[in-house]
Amino acid sequence: MFRKGLFFICLAVISQLATAAGLAECLVSPRIGESLEYKVIVKSLFHGANQTVRVVESGVYRDRPTLKIQCVLETVGLVKSLTGYRETEEVILDSEGLFPWVIRHEIRDKGDIEIEEVIFDYPNGTAIRLYSKNGGPEERTEIPVPGYVQDGLSLQFFLRENFTPGENEIYFYSNGKIKRINYQISEIREELKMECGTFNKYYRVDNPESKITILIADNPAHYPLVIRKNAKIGEVEAKLIAIN
Repeated sequence: MFRKGLFFICLAVISQLATAAGLAECLVSPRIGESLEYKVIVKSLFHGANQTVRVVESGVYRDRPTLKIQCVLETVGLVKSLTGYRETEEVILDSEGLFPWVIRHEIRDKGDIEIEEVIFDYPNGTAIRLYSKNGGPEERTEIPVPGYVQDGLSLQFFLRENFTPGENEIYFYSNGKIKRINYQISEIREELKMECGTFNKYYRVDNPESKITILIADNPAHYPLVIRKNAKIGEVEAKLIAIN
């Protein structure tokens, strides 16, 4: 179990380490109203969906400053006509630690609706997961939380200010489970042409276990340029097309 004193001491240490490394002077933090637009390629074949990641607003949760992040992935064209797939996620993100306090997730696929909410209580080392499908009974599960957690959406923001090339480790949440995973950040020096621009240097974040690969821009904002992962509609590759 976390104790509250230890919890907030850890946050202070993280902040001090970032400053000592010079990160505070060069990084660009997420801003209210920021919106990243992605074209999603399904199974390496065709444009099957669009995705938007947006910083909606700031707030306070458990006396901590937070950001509300929303991500919407919506199918288009043939994939939409076949499945009607739509995935939304909302994260209440700690503004300083860049970890989620609350994750809300909804998937609509071929008439099915799955709704999930996970509420983290880091000081007490637990999380409550609420899950329902097609309006059925809500399942409530208590999950042990061994440390600060990331998921696929929050990780994109965590990496902006916790960016160390080489081997790294986090606790990763997915589908009701938290696992300790290792991921590798590698510098890539080869041309990457995209609709949002051309990049001659960027970074690749790889984790075989979570099956997520993220290509990150070599700039102070560390925008995710490409996100590759598995979804219910198959392997997808989200490519950044615009920053608003």
